[in-house]
Amino acid sequence: MMGYIISLHLNLTVIVVLMQVTGSDWLMNLNGGGEVGALMRSKDWSTSPLGLPDTWPETLRNTISLLLASRFPMFLWWGEDTVMFYNDAYLPIAGKKHPQALGGKGHEVWSEVWAEVKPMVKEVFDKKQATLAEDQLLEINRHGYVEAAYFTYSHSPVFLSSGEVGGVFCVVTETTEKVLATERIKNREQHLRHLFTQAPVAICIVRGPDYIFDFANENMLLFLGRTSAIIGKPILEALPEADSQGLIAILENVRLTGKPYSIAAFPATLLINEVRELRYFDLVFKPYYENASAAEISSIFCVAHNVTEQALTRKKLEQSESTLQQRVEERTADLEQQKLLVDSILNASFNGIYALKAVRNSEEEIVDFRYLFANKNITAPLQLSSEEVIGASMLAIIPENKTNGFFQLFCEVLETGRPVHDVTHFVTTGISNWYDYVIVPTDKETVVVTIRDITEQKLASLQIEEQRNLLDNIMKYSPSGITVTEVIRNDSGDVIDGRTIIANAMSEKYVGMPLDQMLDNKISENDPNILTSPIFKKALETLTTGEPFIMQYYFEPTEKWLELSVAKMNEDSLINVFTDVTTIKKAELEIRQTVKRLAAVFNAAQSGMFTFSPVYNDAREIVDFRFVITNANFAAYVGQTPEVLAGALGSTWFPGYIGNGTFEMYKKTFITGETQRQDIHYNVDGHDLYLDLMSTKVGEEVLVTFTDHTPLKTAQFQLEKHIEELKRSNANLEEFAHAASHDLKEPVRKMQVFYSRLKSSFSSLSNEQQNLFDRVEDATHRMSLLIDDLLDYSQISMGIDLLEKVDLNKKLETVIHDLEIAIEEKGAFVEIGELPIVDGHKRQLQQLFHNLIQNALKYSQNNITPHITVTAEIVTGETSSFDLPLEKKNHRYHLIKVQDNGIGFQQEYAERIFRMFQRLHGKAEYSGSGVGLAIVKRVVENHNGYIAAESNPGEGATFKILLPIV
Repeated sequence: MMGYIISLHLNLTVIVVLMQVTGSDWLMNLNGGGEVGALMRSKDWSTSPLGLPDTWPETLRNTISLLLASRFPMFLWWGEDTVMFYNDAYLPIAGKKHPQALGGKGHEVWSEVWAEVKPMVKEVFDKKQATLAEDQLLEINRHGYVEAAYFTYSHSPVFLSSGEVGGVFCVVTETTEKVLATERIKNREQHLRHLFTQAPVAICIVRGPDYIFDFANENMLLFLGRTSAIIGKPILEALPEADSQGLIAILENVRLTGKPYSIAAFPATLLINEVRELRYFDLVFKPYYENASAAEISSIFCVAHNVTEQALTRKKLEQSESTLQQRVEERTADLEQQKLLVDSILNASFNGIYALKAVRNSEEEIVDFRYLFANKNITAPLQLSSEEVIGASMLAIIPENKTNGFFQLFCEVLETGRPVHDVTHFVTTGISNWYDYVIVPTDKETVVVTIRDITEQKLASLQIEEQRNLLDNIMKYSPSGITVTEVIRNDSGDVIDGRTIIANAMSEKYVGMPLDQMLDNKISENDPNILTSPIFKKALETLTTGEPFIMQYYFEPTEKWLELSVAKMNEDSLINVFTDVTTIKKAELEIRQTVKRLAAVFNAAQSGMFTFSPVYNDAREIVDFRFVITNANFAAYVGQTPEVLAGALGSTWFPGYIGNGTFEMYKKTFITGETQRQDIHYNVDGHDLYLDLMSTKVGEEVLVTFTDHTPLKTAQFQLEKHIEELKRSNANLEEFAHAASHDLKEPVRKMQVFYSRLKSSFSSLSNEQQNLFDRVEDATHRMSLLIDDLLDYSQISMGIDLLEKVDLNKKLETVIHDLEIAIEEKGAFVEIGELPIVDGHKRQLQQLFHNLIQNALKYSQNNITPHITVTAEIVTGETSSFDLPLEKKNHRYHLIKVQDNGIGFQQEYAERIFRMFQRLHGKAEYSGSGVGLAIVKRVVENHNGYIAAESNPGEGATFKILLPIV
């Protein structure tokens, strides 16, 4: 029965877990759950390994909802940390471990029994199957001390949406009392059997119409001259002479009439040691019923006293004495025989029988009772002999009778003279049994007490009552509809209709019909089409064959999909359990649609995709893989279709993959479960491919996806070749520019020297001559500047070898100091804000600001005081106003602005001004080489930055520089 209950709860668990639980404040919206539910809602889960409840998987939340709603003891261990959840019904099992256990780690909470429980939990995670333990002994510490307790429990997997096991769900019932009670019953049965075996009289029990020996103690075997081999044999086989001796007739009479039978000095000729001997027995035959309510006799209890010697003695006396003496002796023998028979009957009785005589004080008050008689069923449980009990004080042997009410009850029976019949649970040292007792007064001083041990029946009755209550609760609180249908037959025995005789409250919800109507009407009255429906036909098959069935169908009255399971209860009744599976049906439809979409994506994917299953040799080593499914893109590599490749060995179509590393890659993925990804040059099997190859373990297969980069790789090789050639060309150009600049400086220097000497050789110069010399001097000066700028540009073009922290505030101070004379000549005002410290090349950054400040001074307006400002701020690529690539939008930058109020320029030339030798004004107006802004742009690019210029004629210019924050 316990297994059935656990199975039922697990089925309900699977159904309810599939129900969706949504909402951003799930835990706060979770009502009920009693003490544990309230504790869960008040608990701070932010420090838990699971995080906040709104992030928990739906499966976990659904399982918790089920657990809190149930009145059966349940708990859940979630994840590798075995985070623990349970309900109020589990609190007696948790004991003092509550409330710390809630949200704790299961293997820590139950560390004392984790060694026994861990293998079953691991089996659930590894095999994804439920485990069951019945009456499992666990030594637990739940009350501050270690105690032995017994439990029946089932560990069941709780699946995530991915199909993996997320946690372990357990329905548990403590069976400690049941197990201990069973042990006590077994011990008592063994004790009683031991008492019978050691009894000083011959005792046996025969069973059934063939009178098969069920039991015979050593004295009985000795009297019969047989061994224990007769146990299990019919009496005529074990004692062939029993029929001729009349024993069979006696046994038949007792079995058929139910009346005990006794006989004294019964003569029997027995085969003893293969010799027939005449022996005499005092015999008692008593019918035995399995229980008090049984109608048939199951066995006959036999007690035999060997009185052969007494009988022979009496015969000798009868022959030697007179008739009178013989009569006296016969009378005496009769009395003795009667006494022995009474003693035998009392001691052979299955009931306990004893007699008590009141003991009074001087004031005639009863202060105790003394045993006048007690049979073995009374003395044996007390572990005393008859001699030790008879004549002894009742309160000395059982002092509890003074306080448990029996002493007073004996006194009342003597006082009123009325017998008492009742049932009691008697507990004393070594005894804890249920008894049916009768107290009868025989006179004013004596009572006779008869007790019958009904412990087994009482415990069975209590267990039946407990099971009945349990089933009532299942019917009442089950989330499934449960009904019992009884068929209606005609006179020929054919089923013509049916009637619902039992239905729980949930069935009303599922069938959309009041319980009164469901129970009062025939099933055809509630549904006129039911008798011709497929469901009714299958139900009749189940009633005939006994084979249960489960089916799903759409129930239009309630617009629900129901799963119906039907099982046979008896020849005319069926048990029906139906559950709402509408959500599951919808999920199945979505899954089918998803599978179709995934299959379409799989087959239409541009990447090659296939799954592999391992192939083993006799030593269980992976030696190859076999194709399971492939998409068309992959099959095209061997000119086949996916159907042709399905089931084929990988080495059949790609023999080279065994030795080029890809096989080892797949093998490692399957064994370790780790995803592998590599760039592979697959240059075997007639293929020359460059692949981005990835393998992932999916269940017991390996999913392989790859992208063919062969065209891209070919283009890459060509690009790398062109880049290498371009690098050599640039290096040659830079070397040429550097050498040319150095070689040009010397002729220019000589021109300046010769020009100075030539000019000084003339004592006086005409205006025309002076103009010629000035033009030569100006041209030579411009040539020198151009050569210096070309040298600077060639050095800056080499990039940055080493980055360092550069304080731009100090660099601007140096620049202002270097341009001090030009600033004073122009009367310029230079305003510098707080500038950042950046990672860069200090000399290049100084040259950048030198060229920008110098450019602002050069292009100032006449009659207007030059005003130059330098500011900085931190921006993102998104807010910088620069048109940056998408991946740069979230990066942080230093935005540096250099503004002036000079002559400006048209915005259309904003890109042109950064080119080499580009000038927007004539040489006569503004001097310069046309290289300065090109150097500025190159410095910015060397620092992975961006530069832009904004201007309008006559409104000055603004140069914006973006330098990344590293």
